[in-house]
Amino acid sequence: MLVKDINLPPVSAGDIIAIPDCGAYCLPLASNYNSSLKPAIVLVKDGEAHLIRRRETFDDLTRCDLV
Repeated sequence: MLVKDINLPPVSAGDIIAIPDCGAYCLPLASNYNSSLKPAIVLVKDGEAHLIRRRETFDDLTRCDLV
């Protein structure tokens, strides 16, 4: 979540919501600081939405931990 309790006009499928200057909240710069999970990624092509990366789970985050 980047913004909490924000008022937006009504949105529909196909609308684009841009969040400029999101810094480390974009995937290439994302980290797992404070156990923050990485978001899903959706590709929109020819008007169709395709999930190309699922949302990270806590199990994904801790999979390599031994203790």
